[in-house]
Amino acid sequence: MVRQHTVETPYRVGECHFYTAQLEGELVLFDTGPPTDEGWETLRREVDLQRLKHVFVTHWHVDHCGQVGRIQAETGATIYLAELDAFKLRHQEELLRLLAEELARMGFDDEYVRLLYDRGIHAGLFARALDDFLILEKSAEPARLGISYLNCAGHCQSDLIFMTQGCAISGDILLPRLFQAPLLEIDLRTMAGRFDNYSAYCKSLVQFKGLRDHRILPGHRQSDD
Repeated sequence: MVRQHTVETPYRVGECHFYTAQLEGELVLFDTGPPTDEGWETLRREVDLQRLKHVFVTHWHVDHCGQVGRIQAETGATIYLAELDAFKLRHQEELLRLLAEELARMGFDDEYVRLLYDRGIHAGLFARALDDFLILEKSAEPARLGISYLNCAGHCQSDLIFMTQGCAISGDILLPRLFQAPLLEIDLRTMAGRFDNYSAYCKSLVQFKGLRDHRILPGHRQSDD
């Protein structure tokens, strides 16, 4: 059975959900919540961290992956990231520079860009590097554990939906009563210009047909089913 855990975040999204499941006798965590003391206490209280073996991340945004470094350091659990998220981590400084250039082309001045960056760093919105992880698409472990997944870009380029035990753990892809919220980011495949979230989301819609028999477990809000 997939179990939901909920923690408040300091961000405008409000509360955030992460999930655990016993798969092939091993404890698996999907997302981690934000990098806050409350988030860590929720993990310690509700998840048997001594038994945790695997952490799967729906997308590399701090409210969903904020505890991966600490979890890895204290438990030795294996972290699985989408290939595009791994690319984002390796090129984070360059991507921030390109984003500043894109904002300048949109008409934002240098002061605004600097303020946005400084506030983002202060709030923990820009993810810290992770030293050790596996690329999800190159690992045999998801299939062994009975986990399948969909790459459903839209909210960001690396969005994943994980399916297991009749549930679809969907991060920020399928939020109840809320249209897909696009974020401003550089296109990772071209490293030039803004990623077209809307077109990507429209292309992802056809994949959602395969989720009709699944219970949708979102990263925020409560599922209607």
